[in-house]
Amino acid sequence: MQPWRFADLLWLAAHDSGDGRSIVGERPLGVGLGAALFAELIDDGFLTLRDGELVRTTRESPSDHVALEPLLAKMAEEEKEQAEGELGLEKQNSQASVRTTVRVHAVARVATWDTSGQSLPLPGAVGRDLPNPAGASRDWPPLPAHVYAPAMTEAGQHRQLPGHPLGKWMSYLKYGRAEDLVTARLARGGLARREERRGLFGTKVWYVPWDSNISGSPAISIITALRRREVLSESQLVLAGLFLATGISQHALATLSADEQSWLERQLTVALAEPVRQLLRAVEISLGNAAMR
Repeated sequence: MQPWRFADLLWLAAHDSGDGRSIVGERPLGVGLGAALFAELIDDGFLTLRDGELVRTTRESPSDHVALEPLLAKMAEEEKEQAEGELGLEKQNSQASVRTTVRVHAVARVATWDTSGQSLPLPGAVGRDLPNPAGASRDWPPLPAHVYAPAMTEAGQHRQLPGHPLGKWMSYLKYGRAEDLVTARLARGGLARREERRGLFGTKVWYVPWDSNISGSPAISIITALRRREVLSESQLVLAGLFLATGISQHALATLSADEQSWLERQLTVALAEPVRQLLRAVEISLGNAAMR
């Protein structure tokens, strides 16, 4: 497995510190990795971002069973629970409608009317007469057919998949969950190793890059392209945007000159795809809100 995935590159760049520790805190790293994973799913066509919600575009599973499939499986589980809740509510409403209609039907048939509009009580119905509405027929009409229709039609099974609020999912992933997915993928690809260190309060486990040269390569490729006045690739733009949004840029892109920074900002303004813009705004909002608490 090659480390050319957004989340892998972001994690490696965040751990280009010499001792393998992250150069940013747990919160910004988790938010950034969550956004990077969503960027991968959008780029691969499994998700779309619409009005602040992530929407699955297919029921197929990605080939990445380590980091991406668990996210889509969690979304599918939420959709199933939501659908079951809606179906239960529709069933309750349908049953209530049937009970109400049957009760009205039974009460109404207690009386019939003659042509003068006077009610004629049926046997055993003394004191339970109903007045004859204007123009009413002698007998109550039969129950509507739709009362007995199933709560969900065949077409209802193919409704558009519901959306998942981006902000909620960013919060869900930021405290370790996104990093766990990414480090598991990196470890399987031989790009990160697991370490254990004993401390006063027990054993602490974390991951560090296998090769410091690899962890520094994502930032170096961006810096080199900017110094040559080259146009960054789509992947480089996404990664540079994540560097800036999470604060990793203060270390990874610290050597850029003012002119090179301006050239980067211009490309981000002009060439960045709209879904990525929304993801980066969500990162900034999430970290900004956290800082204001």
